[in-house]
Amino acid sequence: MTNLIRLKKTASLFLCLLLISSTFMGFGYQDGFGNISYESSKTIFNEVTYGEMVAQNPANGLTHAYVINANNQTNGIKAMVFNGEVRGTYTLANMIKYAEEQGYKVLAGINGDIFDTSTGTPKGLTMHQGNIITSGYAPDRSLVFDSEGKASLQNINLTYGLKGFINSTQTIVTTMPAVTNTSGDGIEVIITPEESSTSSNVTQKEFTTNIGFFNVPQGGSNGLHLFNRHYSKSTKTSGNCVEVVIDTGNSDNIQLKVNDTIKGVVKSVTMNTSNTPIGETEVVLSAVANSTLAPTLNNMAVGSEVEISVTDNNNTGLVNAVEAMGIYYSIVANGAIDTTGTNPNPRTVVGIKEDGSLVLYVVDGRQPAISNGLGLIDTARHMIALGCVSAFNMDGGGSSVLYARLPGIESGATLKNSPAQSSQRSVSNGLLLVYKGSGSSVAENLHIYPELTLSMSGADVQIETYASNNLYEK
Repeated sequence: MTNLIRLKKTASLFLCLLLISSTFMGFGYQDGFGNISYESSKTIFNEVTYGEMVAQNPANGLTHAYVINANNQTNGIKAMVFNGEVRGTYTLANMIKYAEEQGYKVLAGINGDIFDTSTGTPKGLTMHQGNIITSGYAPDRSLVFDSEGKASLQNINLTYGLKGFINSTQTIVTTMPAVTNTSGDGIEVIITPEESSTSSNVTQKEFTTNIGFFNVPQGGSNGLHLFNRHYSKSTKTSGNCVEVVIDTGNSDNIQLKVNDTIKGVVKSVTMNTSNTPIGETEVVLSAVANSTLAPTLNNMAVGSEVEISVTDNNNTGLVNAVEAMGIYYSIVANGAIDTTGTNPNPRTVVGIKEDGSLVLYVVDGRQPAISNGLGLIDTARHMIALGCVSAFNMDGGGSSVLYARLPGIESGATLKNSPAQSSQRSVSNGLLLVYKGSGSSVAENLHIYPELTLSMSGADVQIETYASNNLYEK
């Protein structure tokens, strides 16, 4: 009985200490966000926390934010950009399911780049595991992660080069020379042939040009497009096009990388076609029939070798990029506000701190009973208050969504915010924090739920405690 009493006292003391250690800054003021009425934070992985805060914003009133702080350079997690088909759109829940099917455990995630809602194509350069998924329809800057997990903003200036061979036909005219004969009486007679002969000699001539877009739908530019299976199972073109199928021989060989080259052999050249299937080992060149490059594509030699290269004209960190995703706006640069705009909206933001750690940030909006949202300037001010030296506005509005896995109680990441529309919007890509492997079977951490409770004096509060292992798994 004495041991049981001692155990109960020890457990009670430990619970009290956990309650005290739960982060509660409480009722302060944060620049850009407002007067805080509720703030909580919980460790969900080594060097990763998840928190929520509610405030009265001076301009917009009730505002609710969700924040992930993560040092993904030293703790075993990594940033992963979702790499589904470019022409598909997905909810973040589907992206998480896909990552789990690849053997990853997802700790947290947010939606990503803005996109063309008619095609699902993101605006910026997208990369996964060093492979370019799409050039983006209007690439300018992308959030990039290198092999060490370090995040940076890179200006995008890539050239997609094409070198191949076209059939060149030479027409050869052969004329019989005049023949002079001498008759028996000494008179010379000149005989002129009545006919000349012609023949054709087909040769191959090398050409080089630039590819305008990679895995981007054809638009009004009439440029040269390149597609592989990251795009879709077919080119999804329409009307009259010239499409050239190039076989690379292996599904790994279709992957475009920065400052690298892939090779293949022309399998077929088809004029007045569209929506050509894309095989697992194939890439397809496409141009509309009335474009300037259509004659060149139409004369590409079947069976000839083709080289496709990607060159980083800025010589930046893109050659070392593992994951990349386009941004909408830069809102914080070098620790200072880098944006304008005061209209309140739901926001999704990625921030980078001085030490290279990440802040994933979502603010609910357009829901007066929950949150009205923030303007861009206030969002930037709040990111600076949270310690960010750089911050990037991603696709917001009805797209803003954040998932996180709470330790001890959840087996996987679940929706934490309240999306502005009735259901999650399907979007082009997202940023996930993932890891592989499993923790120990030993309970190493205890977690109190709810971690912070506001109540009237004398009220009863139900508190529950859950255990997690060394990786904060249930």
